[in-house]
Amino acid sequence: MSLTNADRGGSLGAARRNTDCRPVAATVFFLPVMTRVPLKFGTETLRSVTCLRVRVTVEDQQGHRAERLSRTDAS
Repeated sequence: MSLTNADRGGSLGAARRNTDCRPVAATVFFLPVMTRVPLKFGTETLRSVTCLRVRVTVEDQQGHRAERLSRTDAS
């Protein structure tokens, strides 16, 4: 017996698991941050950076939701 993509529940052919979740919302924030002390890199001086913060909400097959934040430098 062979399974089709529809039988597997996904477009990539992977079987569904009870731990699977899907993204339901995402919010992006750009946060300007000033450095306490200017940082020199050769001829360039860094006085501020932009941080990227993302809030993602996921939902499992039973409708349970979870939300997480992540942050990194964008510049």
